[in-house]
Amino acid sequence: EVVREVDELLDRAETELTANVDVPVLKKDAPIEIRDGGFWAECVTKKGEENRPVFLTGYGHFPPVVEDLPLFPEIGINVIQIEIGPSSTVFEDGVHTDPIKERILSALDRAQANGVRVCLLLSPHYFPQWAYEKWPSLVVGGDGFLKNALDAPEARDIYRKHIEAVISMVGNHPALHSICLSNEPVSLGSPKDPYRLPLWHAYLERKHHTIETLNALYGTSYASFDEAPHPAFAFNEKRAPLYDAIRFNQEAFAEWHAWMVSVIHEIAPGLPCHTKVMALPNDRGTVFWGTDPWDFARLSQVNGND
Repeated sequence: EVVREVDELLDRAETELTANVDVPVLKKDAPIEIRDGGFWAECVTKKGEENRPVFLTGYGHFPPVVEDLPLFPEIGINVIQIEIGPSSTVFEDGVHTDPIKERILSALDRAQANGVRVCLLLSPHYFPQWAYEKWPSLVVGGDGFLKNALDAPEARDIYRKHIEAVISMVGNHPALHSICLSNEPVSLGSPKDPYRLPLWHAYLERKHHTIETLNALYGTSYASFDEAPHPAFAFNEKRAPLYDAIRFNQEAFAEWHAWMVSVIHEIAPGLPCHTKVMALPNDRGTVFWGTDPWDFARLSQVNGND
């Protein structure tokens, strides 16, 4: 199957070379604008320079993409993604910026020299081990990359310090295309997260207004919203509270991402942000992930999926 596909690509490439197809190439230092549903920039064509839609195509996320930057323009690659998480920047004794300078700034400089853009992933799933040891309640588990309580003030403080350190140093770099907030985000720890429980109760009150309304829907006899447990993410749970829990998880997860965007835009207001939400229709259980496409579209400046 692979051999057949490569053979077809080679035939197509030979045809296009013979036909002398005009392939627009992103101009080395051209700013990229988001408008009309796409990326626009000055491109070099056979007719000269032209402001037009441009596709960004490339690789991630590890050292070889930085090492190979000089090769990429020759094969039509104009973007890479690299990453740095809070475990590299936020320590118990303070914020360390050397990793940002040595790894990220140097990669951005190298990318600029070769006319390649960089999408920077903030990798919040690389959470510091020392924080888990200092505050064990931050560990909520789950099957996704993110295994810590996202709403705990200690966690938010770590994330804020990480974001502020990174964006303060690289936010205005000409090679920086955008910020990716999280990789394949999944929020499955909500039922066991002690920091989510008061938020869950506040959500129920905001949605149902009175405990009598909630009891009539749930078939319960709670005296207050604070008595309502957060159901497990399982299809054998009662349907009404499970639906509420799914929407609550989606809203809370989107709020956390939107909060990160607000911290970024305090420092670099025009810097596009997005996250790599995975495709949802593959399995029924993806409703438990906390990634509603509409919620994420509203907090992002670039839309799409991983």
